[in-house]
Amino acid sequence: MKSAGLAAALATMLFGIGQARAEGYALSRFDPVPAGDRLFGVQDPLTHGHMKLHVGLMADYAYNPLVTTRALGGKGFGVADPAAGTSIVEHQMFLHLNGSFALWERLNINVNVPLAVVNTGESPQNPTGGAVIESPDGAAFGDIRIGVRGTLLGEHGDAFALGVGGYFWLPTGGTDAYVSDNQVRGTIEVLLGGDLDPVYYNLAVGAQLRESKTLLNNANGDLIPQGSMIQIGGGAGVFLGDRKQITLGPEFKVAVTMDQPQSRNTNAELLLGAKYRFLEDFRIGAAAGPRLSRGHGSPDLRAVLSFEYTPDPHPVAVADGDGDGVADSKDACPDQPGVENMEDPALHGCPAPVAEFVPTPVAADGDGDGFPDATDACPQVAGPNDGCPGDRDGDGLRDDLDKCPDVAPAKGMEDPAKPGCMLADADGDGVPDAADACPAIKGIASTDAKLNGCPGDTDGDGVRDDVDACPRLKGVENKKDPSKSGCPRTVRFKGGTIVILQQVQFATGTAIIRPVSNAILDEVATVLKNHKELLKIEVQGHTDNKGGADLNRRLSKRRADAVMAAIVRRGVEAKRLVAKGYGPDKPIASNDTKEGRAKNRRVAFRIL
Repeated sequence: MKSAGLAAALATMLFGIGQARAEGYALSRFDPVPAGDRLFGVQDPLTHGHMKLHVGLMADYAYNPLVTTRALGGKGFGVADPAAGTSIVEHQMFLHLNGSFALWERLNINVNVPLAVVNTGESPQNPTGGAVIESPDGAAFGDIRIGVRGTLLGEHGDAFALGVGGYFWLPTGGTDAYVSDNQVRGTIEVLLGGDLDPVYYNLAVGAQLRESKTLLNNANGDLIPQGSMIQIGGGAGVFLGDRKQITLGPEFKVAVTMDQPQSRNTNAELLLGAKYRFLEDFRIGAAAGPRLSRGHGSPDLRAVLSFEYTPDPHPVAVADGDGDGVADSKDACPDQPGVENMEDPALHGCPAPVAEFVPTPVAADGDGDGFPDATDACPQVAGPNDGCPGDRDGDGLRDDLDKCPDVAPAKGMEDPAKPGCMLADADGDGVPDAADACPAIKGIASTDAKLNGCPGDTDGDGVRDDVDACPRLKGVENKKDPSKSGCPRTVRFKGGTIVILQQVQFATGTAIIRPVSNAILDEVATVLKNHKELLKIEVQGHTDNKGGADLNRRLSKRRADAVMAAIVRRGVEAKRLVAKGYGPDKPIASNDTKEGRAKNRRVAFRIL
């Protein structure tokens, strides 16, 4: 009679399992974050960029997420002893295809498509013979998840940020594989987080609403309800690497069923994970950890692998104080421009070694006239003519051979037809008229016959200095307006002030610089590199008075940061620059007119 009663209890218990399985039940308690977030199962409160698409593929493996009993201290729970230890779901692995789209650095829309590629276990047996319930076997499609997240407070890099996010699942999965509720379910969460460089943290508190079901009961016939849950998750970690390309830290998730909470419907898991960004826009990650509770759906072990395409909207500029292309963190001589030396880290970024100078032995010259005594016709008396005096004009030619003994020709201007005489040079630039391409304009010698004797080109822009309105700034020729010929199109340097003639353009409402402004930034960087005497320049962001003042100040600061980063990438030392956003506080025109507001929306450069 005792055996018959035990068998009946087991059959009753397993019927509870079978009923939930037939109706459909999503067993896994792991919800992957939208692609682009820095943790694995706890959402960020911030949105990563504007018009940015993030795509990821994640593999989530769970070992023993559903076992008929988990003995602890000699006491089982969940089923009657004859079926104790049966893993209804022993191995379950999902592949999650995950995509998210960021807008205005405030809104994130995301989709997750799960596929259970491994889903196996053991079917519990009735003591009287035969399987009472079949465990899942083979691949199964899961419930598609759609999510929306909004940032309410905070910016990238802030110590505190606040957001709200939600998911809802469509009943697209199989109902007999523990991958779907066969009902719509949803989650709403309040999201907190921030950066305390080099530490970051996330916290999510919310609830999941789903249809109530009975998954298991014990030998006494007590039902174990499963349904809507209160859940909390959190995580923290550190940034590593000179570009913060590595994140490392733990995270946890706890979920408690609202209806009759107990140990078997309380889920808690811990993960330790890391992610690594490479090739700028790609990231891989791995995490693993144990269960912290005995609730159904909490596996003995969970392991996660991820691969993402996730453009970084706020890349970290690498410091290079001496501008030699070697990052300060790897530069053995950070204050001296040098060259790469991969073979010897102690010399990496240091100036190239200079060969030791070995002077050439000088022959004896008793009179010091430059003629060695061995060939000096007058070794005891200094003289320019084979060591002898007799050269009134000092041109090195003896007077008896000099056709112009009282006038020495300039070097390189000797007339071969008249020894000691000088070739004609009307402009006096040292280039003979016969070879002077500009005989009436003083210039410089050149190996190019078309430029020989013509004025130079100090800035190398192809416009001669005599017609170059900006001879020390590289520019372009302007035949229509000689007063601008040779000047940059968009940038001027006047008495300690850098003036840009065209404004830097941004995508509306963002700090993303439009490609049309690349030429302006190139010229600004060139001016700063050519004027090392400018030790500190403030990059200013200004707006008009449309919109909230605080929002405009933050926007102008982000834009100033973006312009500063762009100039640093063009070779200007970061220590010479400082970015500041003034918002609408410093107008240069009236905000009452459209034209005035356009002038007030600007980026300016002030020399400190």
